[in-house]
Amino acid sequence: ITAILVRGALRLGRNSAPYPAFCLVLTLVLCTWNFSPNIRLILPLLPLLAISLYLEVRFLADLIQRAIHGPRRDNRVFAYILTVGLLLGACYCIRKNTIFVARTVPAILDQDRQHKRVADPVLEWCRRSLPASAVMLAFNDTYFYLKTGIKAVRPVPDSVAFYTHNRERTLVNFRNIKSFTRPFGITHILITPGDYLSEFDSGDAREIFSLLTSAPGHHEIYSSQGLVVLEIDQNSHATGGSN
Repeated sequence: ITAILVRGALRLGRNSAPYPAFCLVLTLVLCTWNFSPNIRLILPLLPLLAISLYLEVRFLADLIQRAIHGPRRDNRVFAYILTVGLLLGACYCIRKNTIFVARTVPAILDQDRQHKRVADPVLEWCRRSLPASAVMLAFNDTYFYLKTGIKAVRPVPDSVAFYTHNRERTLVNFRNIKSFTRPFGITHILITPGDYLSEFDSGDAREIFSLLTSAPGHHEIYSSQGLVVLEIDQNSHATGGSN
């Protein structure tokens, strides 16, 4: 991929310099910046990858065509072998992507729908039982807000620690949960069985559950089928209590 990017950028740069130059500067920034270049930060490079891939495929196709129509037999044989290999590779990629779209994506969506069906009863309970002034700490804060109309905040780990895989610093916001909940005015915490597993390994997720449920001033007011709602004692906030 890197080779395709570089070669394609060089070919593209001969005719259109600004965009490849921008991509070069962005790449240098991402390499020197103290932050992991996750997908949202490298999206501006994807058009360059697509253009570069097209240019390289077109260049390779020209080479194969010249070799097939050329006088040397060994070049023709190699060109046919390379063509067959590329076609088999393309068929394999199409098959894998078709399986992903036809099977994996529906399975992911079904699992997500199942989690939401399990969580719906506690969301309905929150909608009926909690005051309109409540602020919920919820992993799926958007869905919670849309279902209940109650304000919600997603618990966020230390971003730099998360992307640099520093486990101790990643969990620091949960170990000092009062310093996170107090500024947002959070009054309640929702915990569901699937929370945090998409971002943390199972051991860290269990520790987060334990930290949230055992923190001083956190009182359980709802529990059913692994779904837990905690109420935060505001007096412990006022007195600066912490775990």
